[in-house]
Amino acid sequence: MEDANKRLEGRYLMEQSTPQKQGTSTNPLCNTKTGTGGTGTETPYMVCVWKDVFATYVKLTDTTTGKILAQVYDQDFQKASSKFFSKVGEVLPGKKIGIDLPMPITPDN
Repeated sequence: MEDANKRLEGRYLMEQSTPQKQGTSTNPLCNTKTGTGGTGTETPYMVCVWKDVFATYVKLTDTTTGKILAQVYDQDFQKASSKFFSKVGEVLPGKKIGIDLPMPITPDN
């Protein structure tokens, strides 16, 4: 189990170093607007969600600088979202997902 976790972590880090691939999905679900399903105001941030056979990945990027502000992965979308919300709160205190920042879009199963 520990060996499998190390391989998964190594794979995740390798995928993050090649952002054009973004996991095994060639079409991540990205959103730059607030509100449910991107129905609100445009923000200078982009949240992308994708999944593969191992996990769901969520990443927040500042579109003005291209800097990744927060990224997480977990086998379960709900757990990944919870971790993501916590991480965003640490790096952008006072900003709220869905109000000031884009909402992650749930990937299809």
